[in-house]
Amino acid sequence: MYEILVDLPIQIPLGETYRYMGFPANYNDIPGQIIRMVEEEVSVATAVLKPRATYHTMAYDAAENTLYNKEGHLRLIGSSICMHLSSCTKVTIFTCTVGPAIDPLMDTYFKKGEYTRALIIDAIGSAAVEYIVDTLNQYLNTAAYRQQHSLVSRFSPGYGGWGLTIQKDLVDLAGGAAIGIKVTDASLLIPRKSVSGIIGWVPGLEKIQQGITSPCTLCQIPKCKNPICKGGAS
Repeated sequence: MYEILVDLPIQIPLGETYRYMGFPANYNDIPGQIIRMVEEEVSVATAVLKPRATYHTMAYDAAENTLYNKEGHLRLIGSSICMHLSSCTKVTIFTCTVGPAIDPLMDTYFKKGEYTRALIIDAIGSAAVEYIVDTLNQYLNTAAYRQQHSLVSRFSPGYGGWGLTIQKDLVDLAGGAAIGIKVTDASLLIPRKSVSGIIGWVPGLEKIQQGITSPCTLCQIPKCKNPICKGGAS
């Protein structure tokens, strides 16, 4: 059975917000007008964010690339995700969202022609939902440690060529509907600032090297433009 986390603590990482806006990590000369607009929109967004998450931990058969629970099973398709979980015996399926209120903020700015503010709100939403996923990941790290396991890095549909069509199954298994997440016919998530994904559990307490398990090392997309990623395959 899935677990639900509500009223999660939330911060808006400004560095991540600027990165989602397209500023390089070492860019120190952000125009003052942009800084002031970001500060204003952070205050607006923080007031309406409703950070929530769900998760469900299941047995995993790496030889069959299949997740199991009492209700049934789900086979994973895709070389990247199967390679990523090749040493795992359990997995946690999760969903996270900042809620629906940030979407109309973006839409309103676009309709008014205030494209910079719309971009800022979009970046704030992305940074905020990633913060929630990081918080959940830290919680699961503690749980895994207590059970003598280590975690590999999280992996979401759209990473490394893993198709989006799996999203409905992941959201169903993780109980995403309980926090208001829906999946469109095009396999996109609503609210827009929502994430689904999977985190693998490896027996033992050995440190998992991020460089080996990162989805970016498995990605076959040349010069990937995803702001979450590091550049994709060369």
